[in-house]
Amino acid sequence: MSVSINAICRKDRINQNRTTNIDLRFIANRRSRYVNTGINIPAYDWDFDTQILKTQNPAIQLRIYEQIKNQIRSAIMSG
Repeated sequence: MSVSINAICRKDRINQNRTTNIDLRFIANRRSRYVNTGINIPAYDWDFDTQILKTQNPAIQLRIYEQIKNQIRSAIMSG
């Protein structure tokens, strides 16, 4: 069984302060499970078409990717 993990943001879930949550989508056996990471970023920093971070600031990228990696670890450990 292979598991696919993607970080995604949804355009329809932009908050009033123009931020959006980064969610993790786990796909196994054609079934999806979404986990909220608790990471909020400005909507203009996310490319909704390619589902990647737009910002070129390496410090921000590293902080966000480290938080995503920690969330993946905790989601895998919790089952």
